[in-house]
Amino acid sequence: MEDLTTITGRIIPGLLVNQLKALIKSLNETIRPAPHLKLGGNKAELIYRLTDFIVKYHQIGDQVVIRQIRQCVRALNQGEVATIITPVHPGGNGSSYRIPGSMLTSKPNPGQPSSSHGTSSNNKNSYYPQSQPPHQYPPQQQPQHSSLAGGSSQMIKQVFKSSPFYRDIQTLCPPKLCVEAKDRTLSTPLHFTMQPMVATQMKRDPDFQLMVFCGWADSSPQHPVLMEFPSVCEIKVNGRVLEANLRGMKNKPGTVSPANITRLCRLENADYNKVEFIYANSTKRYYASTHVVKKISVQTIVAEIEHGKFLSKEKMLQMIEDRNKDDDIMATS
Repeated sequence: MEDLTTITGRIIPGLLVNQLKALIKSLNETIRPAPHLKLGGNKAELIYRLTDFIVKYHQIGDQVVIRQIRQCVRALNQGEVATIITPVHPGGNGSSYRIPGSMLTSKPNPGQPSSSHGTSSNNKNSYYPQSQPPHQYPPQQQPQHSSLAGGSSQMIKQVFKSSPFYRDIQTLCPPKLCVEAKDRTLSTPLHFTMQPMVATQMKRDPDFQLMVFCGWADSSPQHPVLMEFPSVCEIKVNGRVLEANLRGMKNKPGTVSPANITRLCRLENADYNKVEFIYANSTKRYYASTHVVKKISVQTIVAEIEHGKFLSKEKMLQMIEDRNKDDDIMATS
């Protein structure tokens, strides 16, 4: 039976959209409690959703769920899972059809040369089409205060409201969806591995820091997301609880700063950092992610203001005089 690394790195990226949806449907029906994974989205979103789900249970170490995941993947490969296919005839509705395991391997199209590797079911790569290279897992983004968030039916670009006190340099862990937690406690993993350039930069410049960003997931996409954490939450880094104020002013999103986790992280090259975002009694959905930021000192901000654009005294007096002039109003004694 395939291990989870092979499933997430080779098998799942090579499946077709219909097969990915069939696998999600099978997981929803097999695992209890049901994970309620969504079927919507394009291929990249489906791959991200499945991979993130499997990695989560691998990190938790739930052997029962891991065994069920392997069984669902094996059943799909052997044609024991109904694949969702949309008929092409007019007026047809989406239906489920059972396909043989041999159809999980690609067949050459007419006019195209067949692959020299063949499509035998004994081929160890027969889980994904030979004519189509496996889709690579979405790389870590390096946004300027923005990043792509997976786990929903659409790829959401999470753009946080900028701050004069820090600048977002790089995203280490892409945004993870934190679902509603009514009368329960949930945990979202935000793990990351220190990259060589990040580790070197942080050793050279103490203004570079590691922070956890969090914002409301259902805010308007036309406006930057304000920094906001659930009212009841905590962050654990490598088993230690971060002591920080994550509340801000009551009912005023954007008044809290990102959580600085630098002092609890392992900062050497290739060090793995386990970050857990734990929250409870939340009626809203959030996105949380880990970032590299550069702190901007007050002195730097003041210097930028002093060297910025300004109006001379004469110019300002002239503007006031011009505004006060009005032909329709005449002062009389």
